Amino acid sequence: MLSFVDESGKFHPASPSRYAVLAAVSLENHRARDFHCEIFRFKRGLCKVLYEEFGGFKPYGIPRDFALYKKGRDIRFGSDLPGDAEAEGKYAKIPGHKIPPTISDTSDFELKGRELLSSDMIAKCPVVVEEIIKLFRIVEYYHCKIFASISTRPGGAVDDHRLSIWYQRLIERVNLMCEEISRNEAGILVFDETDRASDIKTLNNFWRYTLGHEIGKQWHNIQTVLFADSSCTPGIELADIVAYI
Repeated sequence: MLSFVDESGKFHPASPSRYAVLAAVSLENHRARDFHCEIFRFKRGLCKVLYEEFGGFKPYGIPRDFALYKKGRDIRFGSDLPGDAEAEGKYAKIPGHKIPPTISDTSDFELKGRELLSSDMIAKCPVVVEEIIKLFRIVEYYHCKIFASISTRPGGAVDDHRLSIWYQRLIERVNLMCEEISRNEAGILVFDETDRASDIKTLNNFWRYTLGHEIGKQWHNIQTVLFADSSCTPGIELADIVAYI
């Protein structure tokens, strides 16, 4: 089983969150290709919906009437920008010029719960809720399993092996799911990468707990931990939405 893991909510003085959620979306290995193709098609459809709703809208703050440019040329089409183009950072606003969503846009479009399901987004574009319902129909169709661990304290309580209970409880449930399928069912955890130092710390804590703690030693089905960029890993994008909800 592939289990994609992401979190929603952070503990720091400026955060209004009283709790944080760690979520996992588990998928059978042989369904992974079809599942990811379906999520890509969903994202492409969502881009079109948002484009139709907002006209000049490109997800997450870049208007659809902005063309990517470099050294005065539109890098999408290789054409010179018109004289009335208004440069703004690495983008150029071309009056009256709108570019429909492309495959490149879809790949660059990351599903984020706090962006898609914010009160502001829902007020401006209620249809996005219907799109998220479609997303969970895909989850149901591919028999994905969803898990969540909620923490009300910074990082969750830790024991001598320094693995947060937040992680312990989630991984324990993933392992039990694998055991129910088969004692030989391999569980692979895919975490959203942050930075090298933090990822190494998480990895070290995982193996320290797995090799040194009595409970961790029982996680026979959990084979390894991987880290991936959420922006190009649909399973992690989905885990982010689950954690946000």
